[in-house]
Parts: sequence; C-alpha cells; structure tokens
Amino acid sequence: MTLFPAEATQREIARELYAHARDLPLISPHGHVDPALLADDEPFPDPARLFVVPDHYVTRMLASQGIPPARLGVPSIDGSEVETDGRAIWRLLAANWHLFRGTPSRLWIEKVFAEVFSIKKAFGTATADEIYDELSDRLAEPEFRPGRCSPGSTSRCWPPPRARSTTSPRTPSSPPTAGAGRAAG
Repeated sequence: MTLFPAEATQREIARELYAHARDLPLISPHGHVDPALLADDEPFPDPARLFVVPDHYVTRMLASQGIPPARLGVPSIDGSEVETDGRAIWRLLAANWHLFRGTPSRLWIEKVFAEVFSIKKAFGTATADEIYDELSDRLAEPEFRPGRCSPGSTSRCWPPPRARSTTSPRTPSSPPTAGAGRAAG
C-alpha cells in the first residue's frame, strides 16, 4: 500500500510536505493527553491523569462494567462533581485490571510501565499504591516532563530519550508505516 497519492501532482506535493516534516517529532492530534500539558511543559499531575482519565479506551471499558465515568475523574458536561483523588482513581483501575486481559490498552500500559518507567512488577490491587508512588516520583523528575520537542532535539521530548523504544519501524529517512504506534480511535 502506498502512502502517497497516485496522481503525479498530488504525489509531488505529498513528497515535498513529507520532506519538510519527516525529521519532526510525531505528535498525534488524537492524543490521550491534554495538549496544554505538552505546550506548557507542565508535569503530568499524577499517574491517573496520565493513564486513566484522558484515555477513553480505559474509561469506556470500565464504564461498560458499570463504573460511572465520574468515579474515574472524567469531567462531566454539566459540571457535576467527579473524583479528583488520583490515587482513588488508580486503585479503581487496579481493582478492575483483570478486565483488560488481552486488550491493546493493557499491552500498551504494561509496555509503558516497563520501557518508559522501568517498572517490571505486575500491576494489580496488591501493587497499585507502590506503582502509583513510583510513577508519581518519576513524573516529578524534570526529564519526565512532557517538554517541547524541537527538530534535532531529543533532550526535551516525551518520552525521555532513555525510555524510547529502539524498535520503532520509522526512521528519519522513511515515511511512517501504516499502523505504527498506538491505534487512534
């Protein structure tokens, strides 16, 4: 499957645009993180607000099992109260972690725990607080701030340089491959 249009003029424009953008960082317009955190270089508030609250895949799974979005810290349209305690949200995720067996969400979260945060222990109710504390400590470190990526710089990009996967199918000289990274939806 080709990523460039078949029509010659469109293909030339696509190649020109690609040449300008190929070395820039990949920033998904469908991210699960508030773009203001990235733009303002503010630290992630807590693990629940990074992994649970903004991730509609996680919150939908839990809602499908009868857990109201408000208990997961998801803002409501009418402004009604929602859970604000990140640790309570985190514990709720841990108590229902079994629901995520075999899902892309679980695979992705466990991969991030291991490869980005070097957390190898199994996540669940018995380890929820310990993992929450480890993640909170790491998120407070300057190198784990979201940062602003700039062309040619890896010192201020998320995830931190030492945590980035070296198995990415994308290289600066090749177009992005279909399906690379976490599926959008």
